[in-house]
Amino acid sequence: MPLLLAFAGVVLIAKPGFAGADAFPLAMGLLGGICAGSAYACVRGLRATQTVSPSFIVLFFSAFSCLASVPFMCHQFDPMTWKQVLILSGAGAGAAIGQFGITLAYGYAAPREIAVYDYSNILFTAAFGFFLFGQVPDLWSALGFGLILLAALLLNRR
Repeated sequence: MPLLLAFAGVVLIAKPGFAGADAFPLAMGLLGGICAGSAYACVRGLRATQTVSPSFIVLFFSAFSCLASVPFMCHQFDPMTWKQVLILSGAGAGAAIGQFGITLAYGYAAPREIAVYDYSNILFTAAFGFFLFGQVPDLWSALGFGLILLAALLLNRR
């Protein structure tokens, strides 16, 4: 139930119309969510057996991500500046730390118990948008944020 509440919150925030220019990004977001959920279930299965280390899982995730980006880099390559290299290195280090954390988390709890907290990144994104760029969420988005928080509270109460 909490996961459905959180998903309903995401739907309110995204306000999908599946028409016009919004259809492709929304479909890709939904496909990404389905793939992420499948990957998390696989990570849980691999970690539950204790036969695969978190480092090995993160290595393959990172290698796949790098290889999947090669065709896009080759299509339109622009050399990066040193500042961009430093920013990318920092983002990569942060992503690696986060990937280790989430891989360990899925080894200790079921995906449905952790996934609702993964929706919290939407709340952080909205907070950054508000404080850094002055973006004010509309009423539907605010209701969506509330549903996500309610889902996290309900799951935490169990």
